[in-house]
Amino acid sequence: MPVLPNNKQFYVQAHRGYSEIYPENTLLAMRKAFEAGADQVEIDVALTKDNHLVVIHDYDVQRTTNGTGLVSAFTLEDLKKLDAGSWKEPSFHTERIPTLAEAAEITQGHGWLNIEIKSRGRPGLPVTTIAKKLSQTLREYNMHQQAIVASFDLAPLLEVQRHDPELNLMLIDWDAPEDGGLEKAITHKFYGWTPKPNLASTERIQKAVAAGLVVQVDIKDLTLIETLYAAGVRGFSSDDPAQLKTYVDGLNFTTT
Repeated sequence: MPVLPNNKQFYVQAHRGYSEIYPENTLLAMRKAFEAGADQVEIDVALTKDNHLVVIHDYDVQRTTNGTGLVSAFTLEDLKKLDAGSWKEPSFHTERIPTLAEAAEITQGHGWLNIEIKSRGRPGLPVTTIAKKLSQTLREYNMHQQAIVASFDLAPLLEVQRHDPELNLMLIDWDAPEDGGLEKAITHKFYGWTPKPNLASTERIQKAVAAGLVVQVDIKDLTLIETLYAAGVRGFSSDDPAQLKTYVDGLNFTTT
């Protein structure tokens, strides 16, 4: 079995940070996630006009800031002027869009990062530039072996693998089993595989584990955790890491 975040028996991931309560993909949401006991924080990255990797889910800024326009049309300096917190709650108005470097810095010593590259619906995405900057930033902050790079699409992961074969890669596979997502993750010797929860059959999970993959799922129904764990799932992701951590701490297996 590959090494898991914080060397745990299984791990708790905070989806976009502690996004249930705090503005997603902000440093505040990340800090609060680790304080709540998360072993890993999932974030999304995009590239600015002046080639800085920043942490934001959408390809534009409308939903989570007070600005408008494509992330790729902003310089980092201009992005940093946007309010990235008030959309969630006015008291979070001081939050700004973080850089990947800032995210890596506050993660040091607390856990791992799961960095998602979103390429669907984004033709012309400069994946080579993203791959190089991901590797450079993670190495600079000594997070290279405490990070996972994930994507729904194979192409960005293969480009990252080509540029830096040592990085942990995870395929997010919400397609039907017959589309062969699991087989692709096995063939390319990725670190992990994230199936859609309702497609995470025991047979598929066991096949993934037998091939050396870490299996992670987004979990809504916490009562499924014991069954999924017994099948071989070792990563559980939630918008509310505190609730997830409290639940798993009460089960018959431990997190250490």
